[in-house]
Amino acid sequence: MKALRTFGPRDSRIVDEPHPEVGPAEALMRVQAVGICRTDLEIFGGHHPEYISGIAHYPIVLGHEWSGEVVEVGAEVTSVGIGDRVVGETGIGCMSCDLCKSGRYHLCSFGTETGVINRDGGLREYHVAPAFSLHKHNLPHEQACLIEPASVGVYAAMKAGISPGETVAVIGDGAIGLLCVQAAKAAGAAEVALVGHHDDRLQVGQRLGADNTINSHSGDPVHILTELDEACRPGVVIEAAGAADALHIALHIVARGGIVAVVGYSAAEPYRHSLAPIIGGEIQLLGVRGSPNCWPQTIHLIEAGAMVIEPLVGPRFPLDDFADALSAAQSGVAGAARIIVQPNS
Repeated sequence: MKALRTFGPRDSRIVDEPHPEVGPAEALMRVQAVGICRTDLEIFGGHHPEYISGIAHYPIVLGHEWSGEVVEVGAEVTSVGIGDRVVGETGIGCMSCDLCKSGRYHLCSFGTETGVINRDGGLREYHVAPAFSLHKHNLPHEQACLIEPASVGVYAAMKAGISPGETVAVIGDGAIGLLCVQAAKAAGAAEVALVGHHDDRLQVGQRLGADNTINSHSGDPVHILTELDEACRPGVVIEAAGAADALHIALHIVARGGIVAVVGYSAAEPYRHSLAPIIGGEIQLLGVRGSPNCWPQTIHLIEAGAMVIEPLVGPRFPLDDFADALSAAQSGVAGAARIIVQPNS
């Protein structure tokens, strides 16, 4: 089979490899669609923090946003069958340690992350995964591969405790930010403001449920949102931009006693922030890693129309044209949409 293996920074090559072997508790999928996100670009470029620290290692097959069709199952597998359309979780825990047993398998010290940390991903014709990590769906594959980033938005809303009637702000108008907007609305938020700096993406955000949009290049969101009465300021802010200035905005617009959920971060710039707003306003600063325990809920929201994926599906490329796909993703030509690779096209 063909696989796109990354051997080191800026060294990705299509190679011919045998089909992955299927263990008794695993399933083999024919991969139909893979989304390319910033994590993939960071690993390809050699500046992903886990590769810099030495936690993760090359070579690896990238692709943690994938959807495929089951073609083989191990002898012990009953949860999925041949012909099922499935997606797979990124964080794969050992399922034996205390963290895994408590449901926090995404934090497992012995775990892996599909296409990210020490486990091959979906940028290949066939992909193998533990059956317990797979979830069935009834979506077109090019939309289903974005269940993974959608689940991050759902988990962020869950972690932040968004409840009906909440006022929320989302910082970042990329795909994750737009999905966080929808997840917040699905959780019952009465009003969601979206802060970004791309007019076209902010317009998409309005179509997807944002009640207010603020272009940070046209006006200071801190000034705009801090002029509000304290009771009207967001009780929850989701930082989905992955930038130091975005965290600064989040810390300074959230209501006193509010919550800032940090989804995105960057290893390329230092984060230097005073503790004054956190302590002075008793702000809860929450890290959001991955998306455990929310994939069935995410799939239900998408299939029911409560979260809309189609506007985030960008241009499609065959695996042989990965260099063009990578270039398109790096250039931002697709806006907030995901570049999609179809390994079996």
